[in-house]
Amino acid sequence: MLQDVQAVVRHVLADQPRKQLLFIGKSIGTLPIVSGFGESMLPSEASAILLTPLLNQEGFAESLLACKQNMYLVTGTADHYYHSETIEQIRDKHANIELDIVPNADHSLEIPFDTTVSLETLQQVFSGISRFTSDTLRSDNSR
Repeated sequence: MLQDVQAVVRHVLADQPRKQLLFIGKSIGTLPIVSGFGESMLPSEASAILLTPLLNQEGFAESLLACKQNMYLVTGTADHYYHSETIEQIRDKHANIELDIVPNADHSLEIPFDTTVSLETLQQVFSGISRFTSDTLRSDNSR
C-alpha cells in the first residue's frame, strides 16, 4: 500500500509542485500516510487528517511520533485500535498533532445504540476537519 501511495504522490508532484498537500486516511488508510511522513518520503509541507488510525499496531505509534507534519487525529475511546499511551505521548510532546478524542466512540466513530449522539459526534468531527483545513490553508498561504 505504501508503494502505491508513493507512486501516486510522485506522479501528482511530477506534473507541478504543490504549495499545499493534504492526505486523508481512515483506519488502515492511515498506515501509508504515517509511514511516508515518518520515513520522509512525503513532502514536509504536507498535512494529514487521520481518522481512527491503528494506534495499537506494532510500529505505528513510533512512526506517528516521528512525524513533524501537522496532523489532525480523530479516534474514539471505544475503538479497538485506541491506545491510551500513544495518545498521552502525543498530548505531552507533539504540538503538531491535534487530537480529537471522542468518548465512547467506536472504530466507525459511532456511539453504539445512540443515533443522536453518533450524529452529533460526526458533526463535531466534520467541524474539526473544516477548522483544521482552514487553519492549514491559512498558514500555508502566509509562507
